[in-house]
This record gives sequence, structure tokens and C-alpha cells, in this order.
Amino acid sequence: MSEMKKRSRNTNGEIKQTELTLYQTAERYLKEHLGKDNVLKLKAWKTEVSDLSEKKRRLYEDLQTLRAEVQEAEAVKKCVEQAIQPEQSKEKAQSKRRDMEL
Repeated sequence: MSEMKKRSRNTNGEIKQTELTLYQTAERYLKEHLGKDNVLKLKAWKTEVSDLSEKKRRLYEDLQTLRAEVQEAEAVKKCVEQAIQPEQSKEKAQSKRRDMEL
């Protein structure tokens, strides 16, 4: 058998296995979420989607707020570091002068 046919069979087998796995996963999910009468409860699903979408929106707003706060804190940190740096340089220079005098 040629190498190409072996690859083709292998690929087809992998595709079929993937499809089977997806089907089984979907089947398990539906069994868990179907009502006793085996009917999809679209209204409940739509409500859940709506609730989750709203929760996602609120969380995204919180994320944006936190990002803005972090950006502001980083700007303050940078300013403080710039303010402290000249003082540290002065202290080092004074320390060097004292060492030279001794």
C-alpha cells in the first residue's frame, strides 16, 4: 500500500473519531438538559443565554474599570520613581564625597 493511502486512511479515521467524540459529547449534554418529556426547553435556554450575556457584559465593564485603575496606578508609580531617583543620586554623590574625604 502506498504511503499516501495510509495517510488518507489515518486522516479519515481521525476525522471519524473526532466526529464521534463531538456527537457523544453533544448527546451527553442534551440528556442532562432535556426535560422529562425529551423536549428542548428553548425558553429556559434563551433565558440562560440572556443572563450569561448580561453577566459577561458586567464583567467586561468591571475589567475595563480595573484596567483604567491599573494604568493610573502605573502612571503614579512612574512619577514616584522619577521623583525618588534624583534624591537617591544626590545621596550616592554625598556618600562618595564623604568616602573620598576619609
